[in-house]
Amino acid sequence: MPNLFISYRRIDSDDEAGRLAENLEQVYGQRPVFRDVDSIIPGELFDEKIDQSIKAADVVLVLIGPLWLAELKRRQNLPDPDYVRLEVASAMRRRKPVIPILVNGVQMPKEAELPTDLAGLTRRNALELEKKHWKAGVNMLLDAVGRPLNPRAIAARGLATVVLAVLFSWQGLPALIATAGIAEARTSILGIMAIWLTAEAWQWYRLWRTRRRLIPRASTG
Repeated sequence: MPNLFISYRRIDSDDEAGRLAENLEQVYGQRPVFRDVDSIIPGELFDEKIDQSIKAADVVLVLIGPLWLAELKRRQNLPDPDYVRLEVASAMRRRKPVIPILVNGVQMPKEAELPTDLAGLTRRNALELEKKHWKAGVNMLLDAVGRPLNPRAIAARGLATVVLAVLFSWQGLPALIATAGIAEARTSILGIMAIWLTAEAWQWYRLWRTRRRLIPRASTG
């Protein structure tokens, strides 16, 4: 199960970050999803917690709204650190999978508009998350990150296969044995079980493939 870090500006995409965190927590649970307002307890050192969380993250989601770039430029000349810039720069320096998420119809910033430590962000394939098509966007994100396998679904499919095998054995096996023999009947039962095992192996392969596809792409640059 991947650890997800949500990077966002409160002035820019606070509502969207909260909604996305809730959607992801429904799928992955609360612990794998880091969002500063919920994941840093009072008294913790902010810098250290951010750094630890970026280091532990499997995927970093960077929400970019209409004010993200303007705020980045405004804070470049201020003495206080821009934690959003530090988060993204740290993730890219550690070669973490980074997914830019464009909200509220914003366009991806151009490379020339970003400081050097963030320039590689523009070479990542971005995902658009719009209010009108929010569910579809979240589903695309889940497909990219990799959905967790559902033990209940696996158990249900296994039980259904067993029931079908029992029914087949009860109804069709005697007739099959009478006409084709025990060896052919045994082969038919093994065939049913092989179909189920192949279906389960395919589910595991899909999860592995999406994770492998995401990480090399996001880690370049």
